[in-house]
Amino acid sequence: MIDNNICPYCGNVMKLGYLGGVRYQLEWIPEGKKQRPTILSKNTGIPLNKTSILKLNKVYAYYCNQCDLFIIRK
Repeated sequence: MIDNNICPYCGNVMKLGYLGGVRYQLEWIPEGKKQRPTILSKNTGIPLNKTSILKLNKVYAYYCNQCDLFIIRK
């Protein structure tokens, strides 16, 4: 996906980290759609992780501080 953690836009080194959340599933929601109101509602976007009430939710992503860009590894 990313060669040697290099940003595909500017060529700088990207840092690997994660987007985290507690309790609820993280999802990418397209422009124009609303986020689902509760965890029991149907997904309105693309799930980025599995839902778990018992542990922290996280999705790994690379971040380029030059471009202010995240690239998510699903």
